[in-house]
Amino acid sequence: MNIRWVAAGAGLALLSCLLWWWSQTRLDASRTASQQERSVEAGRIGPEAPDAVPEPTTDVPVEPAPAARWGPRLRRLIVDRRSQLPTGPLQAFIRERTEAAEGGDADAAYQLGLALKECRRIQTAPEALDAVIQTMYQTRRLDGISVENPDRMAAELRRRYERCRGVPAEARNRYYEWMSLAADSGSLEAQESMVFQLPPGNICRERELEMCDATQRANTFALREQQAAWLLQARRGGSANALWQVGAAYLNGEMLPRDTIQAYAHLRAFQLVSQSFDIEDRVAGLVADLAESMRPVEVAEAETEALELISTRQCCVYFR
Repeated sequence: MNIRWVAAGAGLALLSCLLWWWSQTRLDASRTASQQERSVEAGRIGPEAPDAVPEPTTDVPVEPAPAARWGPRLRRLIVDRRSQLPTGPLQAFIRERTEAAEGGDADAAYQLGLALKECRRIQTAPEALDAVIQTMYQTRRLDGISVENPDRMAAELRRRYERCRGVPAEARNRYYEWMSLAADSGSLEAQESMVFQLPPGNICRERELEMCDATQRANTFALREQQAAWLLQARRGGSANALWQVGAAYLNGEMLPRDTIQAYAHLRAFQLVSQSFDIEDRVAGLVADLAESMRPVEVAEAETEALELISTRQCCVYFR
């Protein structure tokens, strides 16, 4: 099977299902024009960011806004993502993170996995890279994907080759192993982001589930179950991003059983956190549409659940 350079399939599938549900459940025709302008942000979060990113900065505590203005008073912490990678060669970075990860640093293990993931499909020998580029020019395709600008792609391949020079092939293939270890070891950032990662192996990737064989479907269902477990761990650990992701999972019924009340509660909780943190509210349209489709008693129950979700001692940590 073909794998895109940036494998964000699982997360994009989650967001796509969410947007499809939204477009199919509009109840008031007069609101169509305005609803078309509202959507859950489909941009990548954290692990799928562009290669050229700044060095991570230190954690930035943020004082809570007055309760009278924003509602529930939350313990707030906004953190710059530790998973951001350096812009230059990755060999030294990978070596340092490997030592830290082997010493038990869960966040270092996740950073290591992300760096190795970037390198995993880049050739380790210059002659092999030249052969790939030559074939790309001849076929206008790379890994089965159409290439519109071969010159730009060739430059990108050579840039990535330089970034990954000296990283052994066997180390590159362990990227998902390190990411999983980080999530299992309690890295909050890893847990909330694993839904955007795809492991190597025989799973459904860019095809519909119905088009996959029995083994691929079984592996995909097992992956979804594990991703859901990590996502729920992230929510319990205080991740703000996990709130909307869990809400989306309850809404589309793929990773978690379809549950409208739980979907509303988690999306509404993220909306309240957004207001308190003064960050973009990406779920307002969904929350409004869900409220219209639910009975008042269900909305009341979900509102209570939303307040409970953000009233824990762990809530909330927001990775930006």
